[in-house]
Amino acid sequence: MLSGPRIHDVKKENSNPEVVLIPFELEEYYTPPPENTPINLYTEIPAPPDKQKSDQTSHPFSLASLLANFSFFSAPIETPHESAPIDRSSHAVIPVNKTKQQIQNEQKPSTHLFKKVDSPNMCILEATGSAFLRLIAPEHAAISKAVFDDQGHYTGVITKRISGFISLRHQPLQKSHLKIGILDRDEITLTDLIKLNHRIRQDISVLDDNAIIQGEITSTDSDGNPCLKTISISVQDLRNTRINRGLGIGISASYAHEEGDLHSNNINLMGVRIDFDELCTKVFSYYKDRNFLARQIDPRIPTHDTLKVTCNNILHFPNLLDGTPPAYWPTIARGYMGHLIDALNQAHSELARTTQLITDAPPLSQNGFLPEESAVFQQIATNKVFKFYKYKTFLHFLLTSSNHYRNLARLHIPETTPARKTEHLDTPEKMIKEIVQNRVERIKQFETVLIRLPKFYRFLKKYGALAMDEIEKDFKRHNAYYGKKERKHNQTPEQQNAYQKVQIDIEKIHTKYQEIYQKTHEYIEQQPERPPQKKLSIDDFMLVKPEPPKPTAAPGSPVMLK
Repeated sequence: MLSGPRIHDVKKENSNPEVVLIPFELEEYYTPPPENTPINLYTEIPAPPDKQKSDQTSHPFSLASLLANFSFFSAPIETPHESAPIDRSSHAVIPVNKTKQQIQNEQKPSTHLFKKVDSPNMCILEATGSAFLRLIAPEHAAISKAVFDDQGHYTGVITKRISGFISLRHQPLQKSHLKIGILDRDEITLTDLIKLNHRIRQDISVLDDNAIIQGEITSTDSDGNPCLKTISISVQDLRNTRINRGLGIGISASYAHEEGDLHSNNINLMGVRIDFDELCTKVFSYYKDRNFLARQIDPRIPTHDTLKVTCNNILHFPNLLDGTPPAYWPTIARGYMGHLIDALNQAHSELARTTQLITDAPPLSQNGFLPEESAVFQQIATNKVFKFYKYKTFLHFLLTSSNHYRNLARLHIPETTPARKTEHLDTPEKMIKEIVQNRVERIKQFETVLIRLPKFYRFLKKYGALAMDEIEKDFKRHNAYYGKKERKHNQTPEQQNAYQKVQIDIEKIHTKYQEIYQKTHEYIEQQPERPPQKKLSIDDFMLVKPEPPKPTAAPGSPVMLK
């Protein structure tokens, strides 16, 4: 099966066709922005006027030649607009314009980011990690794909631009974001608030916090008949609902997929994630091309219990009380010293780059969360909206399977992958096998813990139908994305088959949900009742590790959700 790069004929002007290897999912050109254009990573950069309506078939450059002259040291770097600051890293990140062939030879440019990656394995693994995260958080992870040059060598990763993305480093979570007045005052149920947020789709970013918005949700009247209910909510409450929802999904999905590099530049206030080269960290980190010194001092190299799944960690999430903490995590403060080396990292010299590679590790990196920022993330554990989406995302992860990850991995890991030859990983197929096995073990870890948690059982009883409605929509969104690719007129039968395989059988998802519910019900109901424990307040999560409460028995008889 064709699962990697494929041959594509590109006609040069006044020349014979040139054979170019391009990514499996990628059949467009990428052109750099005009010289001396201010580089803004998260807002669109227009293509040069002479390129906007050019004929793609007569483009005089291949992908390799377009990117060959760009490097971390030679690319023109100027001060960006203040509205979207640039965050430096050890990677070379270059904004590029993606152009697709349109009807009547018109081309519509859109902005992507090209990240130069020296390790061929990490190019394909980062693209794979993006696909894995989008499987359970399709609205909260950027789309990334590996890029080949015209010799078939991996050169980096292309990531689709996220409009308006501002990282938590520049727009941190505030304590005021945790307050949802309409919910705290019991003026609305959590179920109705979640429904209301989905009904009100308008952009509220420019509205005043005190403005009032109305929305209608489906409800029942006093006689139990379905009806529409109108609810008023302040912009501030709606915005905070969206923030806690987004962070609940983004951070929980990162935990499920063992993200070892969740620093303040890799996530925004709405929980949207970028940069996936440390996802599935116990496998991906193995393929990092680190020198001997880096392997001795880099704390991003995981241990056997990094991001461990335990009752304590689930109940108090995102506070990780058990196991080895990852190098970067929102509840862990590691950021002060990094600000002292910002000036050094701005210099374009090999010394600056080498120094950064050594110092780009906690607690020296400027990417870490500051103590006051981590303190707020410690408190988000008690937010009702965050907790709902925590359990919803973990349930979403439980509903995935080995076939899902195997088929997604095969989209991004071709048969010609230059996998490092070792005693247990020496072919692309073994690389895929190792990744899939790692995901299967992770799912098993979550299932073992969650089915024994009374709070998860109560979540399924009270909110299971609501959570499954959202999960079904997410899986349908996943299917629509790959279904569109499958239906492209220029796809080969092999490619169509590959895209068809990654689509989800929704009926099987509901069957698996019923199995999870039944397992949880059977385990919880057979446990003896325990005395109720003291309820933790938000102050219990301030900078210190709280004592975990013991689970209580689930009240009442279970009602199977349809």
